[in-house]
Amino acid sequence: MLEKIMINKKGFSIACAAFVCFGLYTKASGEISFDTLDKYNVRWNALGTSSADSMPLGNGDVGLNVWTEQNGDLVFYIGKNDAWSDQVEGAVGLIKVGRVRVSLNPNPFAGGQDVSQELVLRDGSIVLRANDSNKPSQLRIWVDANRPVIHVEAECAKPVKMRVAMESWRKVKTDALNTDTILNDQTNRIVWYYRNQNRDNPHLLNRTIGAGVKGEGLVSIDAETLESPLQTKHHVAIHTLTSQPPTTEEWLAQLDRQIATTLSVPIDQAWREHQKWWEQFWNRSWIFATTVRSEKEPNISGIIPSNKLNFRVGIDSSGGNQFVGKLGRASLLKRALSEEEIRVLASNRESMDAEDKDILYSAIPELYTELADSAEWTDLPELTAEMWVNPTFGSGDMRILDKVIPGDNNGVLLDTNPEDSLRLIIGGNLYSAPHCLKSGQWHHVAVVVDSGKGRIELYLDGKRIAGKPGTDEVDEASAVTEGYLLQRFKQACSSRGEFPIKFNGSIFTVDGPNPWAPKGTDPNDKGKWITADFRCWGGMYWFQNTRAMYWPMLASGDFDLMLPLFRMYRAQLDGNLKQVREFYGHGGAYVRETAPFWGGLVKITAEDPGDYTRHYYTPILELSAMMLDYYAYTRDEEFARQTLLPMAEAGVTFYAEHFPREPNGTLRIEPSNSIETYWKVRDPLPDIAGLTHVLQRLIALPPSLATEEQQKRWQTLLSQLPAVPIGIRNGAKQILPFSEGQESKVSNSENPELYAIYPFRLYGIGKPELEVGQASFAARRVKSSGCWSQDAVQAALLGDVKSARKDVFKHLTNKDPRSRFPAIWVGGFDYVPDEDNGGNGLNALQLMLMQCDGDAIHLLPAWPDDWNADFKLHAPMQTTVEGRVEGGKIVDLKVTPESRKKDVKIGRRK
Repeated sequence: MLEKIMINKKGFSIACAAFVCFGLYTKASGEISFDTLDKYNVRWNALGTSSADSMPLGNGDVGLNVWTEQNGDLVFYIGKNDAWSDQVEGAVGLIKVGRVRVSLNPNPFAGGQDVSQELVLRDGSIVLRANDSNKPSQLRIWVDANRPVIHVEAECAKPVKMRVAMESWRKVKTDALNTDTILNDQTNRIVWYYRNQNRDNPHLLNRTIGAGVKGEGLVSIDAETLESPLQTKHHVAIHTLTSQPPTTEEWLAQLDRQIATTLSVPIDQAWREHQKWWEQFWNRSWIFATTVRSEKEPNISGIIPSNKLNFRVGIDSSGGNQFVGKLGRASLLKRALSEEEIRVLASNRESMDAEDKDILYSAIPELYTELADSAEWTDLPELTAEMWVNPTFGSGDMRILDKVIPGDNNGVLLDTNPEDSLRLIIGGNLYSAPHCLKSGQWHHVAVVVDSGKGRIELYLDGKRIAGKPGTDEVDEASAVTEGYLLQRFKQACSSRGEFPIKFNGSIFTVDGPNPWAPKGTDPNDKGKWITADFRCWGGMYWFQNTRAMYWPMLASGDFDLMLPLFRMYRAQLDGNLKQVREFYGHGGAYVRETAPFWGGLVKITAEDPGDYTRHYYTPILELSAMMLDYYAYTRDEEFARQTLLPMAEAGVTFYAEHFPREPNGTLRIEPSNSIETYWKVRDPLPDIAGLTHVLQRLIALPPSLATEEQQKRWQTLLSQLPAVPIGIRNGAKQILPFSEGQESKVSNSENPELYAIYPFRLYGIGKPELEVGQASFAARRVKSSGCWSQDAVQAALLGDVKSARKDVFKHLTNKDPRSRFPAIWVGGFDYVPDEDNGGNGLNALQLMLMQCDGDAIHLLPAWPDDWNADFKLHAPMQTTVEGRVEGGKIVDLKVTPESRKKDVKIGRRK
């Protein structure tokens, strides 16, 4: 006799990114539709379990990873833009400030019933809600956009106690890191800090990273814990501080002064000012893309091969491979559930939330059960199978679910092959997750199939662990929009501090499996886990990776977010100028591709062996190009004089004086890398393209900025540059990575010749010889997308709609499978969250919609005809362009100032 599972008639309550229906909302010109933005809030209806379930939050300097746990606690890591340890060149260079846990007692969120957690984009907050007798309880967490403080506010239906605890994992000194110091003499507050031990580096000397925790009614339980009496409202503030005082006593005095200043502003006023900052941020620019729906419904058939067998649970069709252990609820549904819906099922072993009409079967089956009349279920276009299992290992491979002909793969099979692993076979598709099951422990497993999207996914304990995510052309533009908005949000949360965004995790790293552990390591082995202080590629800045997040800030109008990047490199310049003079006896400077935040150079000679970055000088040219664009967009002459011109002058002077001349006076750039791919070659394309681009634009600066002597010097150097390397390949004229007549080993997976398209824009829409750029792109050696790949950006600049569309979708949906938040991008070549991935996605989507070249503003240069859009973007000369795309046409176009409307060109044209 099968025990039926009670079904919740309310069904799933999952918030999804909805389509924008133009004409169904109103907004003032120049203002975003916040109703539309709200549809892209990230909302979860199930509690989390670990930091992998966290949402990012921040104010530009202080960043949080916020998650919930099954007992209803709110937990968050605190990151900070300037939290540099002694080990900047190592894997723990930019560390966390700490971790805080907030608990309520009795906890209205415990059990996860009618609980939601929502990232509210419009005001930069996270809200945790629970309904109790139709009266909600709520926790709101926000990082003040204008002050270095984190607020947690609770308003509960019934009186509760609040407990706040600081949880240190740095309690034992290691070779890399010191321990946290938690002060024992504090009354009704928690104070801790981490202090560097470095005595040699003035940039790190005495750097002290910490925080103070204080709240109304909170009293000390011990040095790490505060607790309040029973009440319905609570508020706790966490004040963060990084500084370099000579003593810790002075750091504590600084913290006290900072807390007093912060708390002098009433919290209601601070909240209003915080909301205003985010309102202004979102009103700067936006892109909401939607797919034009087809009137024809697709004819979709199942992708699970049909056979006449019924589904079996815990046994194969011949009676073998029997499951040993216990089974809980097993269900089959005729709909492909979302990842969030699977997570809800994985959070509750007792009951199932689903509509009656979706359920084919749901019960606690006997160990070996055949589901009658189930043979035709695999003919459905969508199917979900979910089951609770508690295996006992020792008897070999065991079936969990079986509908496959013996000796064939014609059907569907889910088993534990090899023993403690999961294996899914669907027709010719095989997916596996090794060593993921624990003997004697309950696990939730699920299989989701969606023929229309080509989706086949395997889940364990609510997380996707293998399979093919699939695509959906109907939802494609909406998914891209979600990625665009969430990446821009993350950048606003992490790029207003003293330093630029770290490409390899930003300030949102969490603890988890060591990505450098040996192959075959159990990902759940806590002994092989790394802390949230860790990141692959360490604390150094790599310019090629850092740039990806900053180019799109021009079109989005996030000019203030760009300044930390410019400040950091400008601060390095004087020291680098001095070292170039010392090393080589001439003027100018460059910036290293890989360097700590304080910069510095090493002496390089022509005899030195090749290396990825040793003979690599191009970053100063791209940095100068970005600064030239910043000036073009903002017309900030002070910035041009104090930052742009010193940097650009140093770069072009270095090239002019460092490299020899040919007999005819032409500059001979040798030895120099063609990016990291070809080492020590002559006349590499990126350097020639960069010098050409930068010099032409320097020459075009107004007389108020450039003297006659500078103009003459720039003109002379421009006339001495080698020609852009061009050759005939397969009958087509193409750009080459360096001048002809040379050979060089390939040392990295880049396409240096395409730097003439991006970032140095010598070829593209509206420019001569567009076909040369297109032929070069088509013939590129490395074709890739995601992470730091530039294909999506270059495709957009060339008007290649098909490639740009495919690659931008990859960039803006490239989610890390272990992370719950949709814009925690997979590590790729970097580290989770990989910020290159999202940055390149922003850039490419903007360029598909709008490109600027001199005075010209090109709209829809690479925009798909079946994507509509509502947009506002920035252009040079303090210009904004706002409008809608409907059916491949621009409507309601507004250009500010109006005089710039004459410069707009629409469509893919040369």
